[in-house]
Amino acid sequence: MTDSWIVRIGNYTTPPLTSNQRLHWRSEYAIKKSLRQAVTLAARAQNIPPLESAHIVLVYVPRDRRRRDSHNLVPSVKVGVDALVALGILRDDTPEYLSESMPVIAPPNRQDPHLRLEISRGKRG
Repeated sequence: MTDSWIVRIGNYTTPPLTSNQRLHWRSEYAIKKSLRQAVTLAARAQNIPPLESAHIVLVYVPRDRRRRDSHNLVPSVKVGVDALVALGILRDDTPEYLSESMPVIAPPNRQDPHLRLEISRGKRG
């Protein structure tokens, strides 16, 4: 039985949503829809079963060494978690079923910048 999954999110090389963006609602909706679809496709490809509880971390591997704020990535995590709930992988995104860590900004990789969700079974609190 697998207890963890790595869900690489589409072809995103930068976080699609950040706390500092000031987007028109229609632009923001389009980004959320695209991100939700990317998470849905990637999670389905992993065949993740419904989980009683889970721990999720968004990992961003940037292209370069510029300074970044991990708190700024939270809006992207929210959309990813909502997609997992809609898929039925997570029962809900409340603390009873889900624990989350702050997003992680990994060391840069010029050849492979990407976003991924790391999902672990049954870790709460």
